[in-house]
Amino acid sequence: MNNYFYIDLDGVQHGPLPLNQLVEKQCLRPETMVWNSTLVDWQRADSVDGLNEALAATNSANMGNTPPPHPNNNDSKTSQQGSYYYQNYQNQIPPKPENWLVWNILATVLCCGFIPGIVGIIYSSKVDNYWAMGLYSDAMRAANTAKIMFFVSLGLYAITALWNVGSLFALFIPIMAGVSNGVFDFNICGFPF
Repeated sequence: MNNYFYIDLDGVQHGPLPLNQLVEKQCLRPETMVWNSTLVDWQRADSVDGLNEALAATNSANMGNTPPPHPNNNDSKTSQQGSYYYQNYQNQIPPKPENWLVWNILATVLCCGFIPGIVGIIYSSKVDNYWAMGLYSDAMRAANTAKIMFFVSLGLYAITALWNVGSLFALFIPIMAGVSNGVFDFNICGFPF
């Protein structure tokens, strides 16, 4: 007897369970995604041989117990949410986020945000790995962290640049004031006597 894995309406994987436990727990529906060692990929339960009979038996046993859905109940959040997660898992993969790797490398090399740049590079390299493993929310989280680290590095660069410009003016203005008043006299090499 084959053990089946299944994905519930919230997108959570369960199993392995034998077919009789799937029927007893009433977690098997026609749109339930199932997988076992005989299947190449996840499939709907109503398209898998052997599960059709179990679905038919479950539906006929529950015919008198469970009322059909209300025809005007289109605003039910639970049914819409469940179907949304199901459709999103089954049909759509969210778009791959930008990993910000190039930007974090440039920020590390050219800016003074060395530590945030290194952290950004580490998180940038995790984005593609998470995405390849199907961990889409982790990939999004790593991309957001890499983006934040880039902007932290850029902010540190801006602060350092302003500090350097301020220091230059703090030194340059008194020297120019002294030269214009004749306090400093320069020789031919440019050094004050």
